[in-house]
Amino acid sequence: YYFDHFEDLFSFKNARALQTGYQSIRSYFFAQEGRELKFLPSLPNGLDSGKMRLFANHLTITLEWSKREVKRIVMQAHQEGEWKLDFGKKFLSMQRRKDHKLQSTQKVSCDTISLKKGEYAFLDQFRR
Repeated sequence: YYFDHFEDLFSFKNARALQTGYQSIRSYFFAQEGRELKFLPSLPNGLDSGKMRLFANHLTITLEWSKREVKRIVMQAHQEGEWKLDFGKKFLSMQRRKDHKLQSTQKVSCDTISLKKGEYAFLDQFRR
């Protein structure tokens, strides 16, 4: 490709193509259907571990995974709400903290999470 072909790639007329490509790549790591959040729904081979930040409707999510399983999630709500969590493989419980340094922890079910506007949730220690 010549450089002028790259300029066309990022022009306004191809904005839809970039959006579609982004959504396709994102779907490997995260999917949202209404209030249901799916983590690592179709992770391709070779991406066994990683970290990424997502901006879902009314949420900022930082997702870390290793050995093809979720290890840590940090969520910040931009609007109060309750979300259903889907990890593919069934986890029975997880640790929830309100501060990343806070030692007092709370073991909770992996089914749903409720957050107030501006509230953070630090999720880790997923158990089967």
